[in-house]
Amino acid sequence: MSLFFRTNQEQKDYIGQKISKTYPQFKTGGMFFREYLKNYLNKDSIILDAGCGCGGIISEFKSVIAIIIGVDINEKLLAENQIVDQKITASLEQIPLADNSVEVVSSEFVLEHLKNPGAVLGEVSRVLKPGGVFIFITSNIINPIITSSKFLPLTFHSFLRNNLLKKEEEAHQTYYRANSRRRLINLGLTAGFNDCEILRAGNPEYLGFCKPLVPMAIFFEKFIDNKYLNIFKTYLIGCFKKN
Repeated sequence: MSLFFRTNQEQKDYIGQKISKTYPQFKTGGMFFREYLKNYLNKDSIILDAGCGCGGIISEFKSVIAIIIGVDINEKLLAENQIVDQKITASLEQIPLADNSVEVVSSEFVLEHLKNPGAVLGEVSRVLKPGGVFIFITSNIINPIITSSKFLPLTFHSFLRNNLLKKEEEAHQTYYRANSRRRLINLGLTAGFNDCEILRAGNPEYLGFCKPLVPMAIFFEKFIDNKYLNIFKTYLIGCFKKN
């Protein structure tokens, strides 16, 4: 029996089985992200998927959303996207949509790639209707693994994703200029959001990249799951409400 996983899905399934037995109360970042979406999406919603790429969690909600607009600067990934109803190739620093035009903006692992996150959050606030929400998930720079990855070249990121984590998506340059809770809240308030909620979640996949390390990865998630150490969790999941 191989000690290493052949695919990322095999890793997810293996870790999921172990977690269900030893840490059933564990919640992933994706779970929190989905809960926020469920709370704010309905059949009349017009949603902007900011940095949509070729798809993501939002695809699970397509049947309950009126219109999904996808904006991404990467034409290749946007062309592959079969989820969104309208495709726009553009930078998130200049979103070609009218003021107050969408109810929800979602962003799945995009903020860490932004050179100017303040400008992007300003644009997100501009296109949101009053009472609209910005729902996002991104990396937490305080997490030791994320901190170390900040100093690694893109080529090494690609090697790790392909060979250890078995992730098929291509790696993109990261800047981590909006990746702490304090920084995100400051950016949100400056952009015009009056209610900025951020949750934290872990991910044992990064440490549990082979089967013998999975128990250690799950133990680490248990160890930091308290009010003193949860600042080190892997992800930040936010819901920012516009005035």
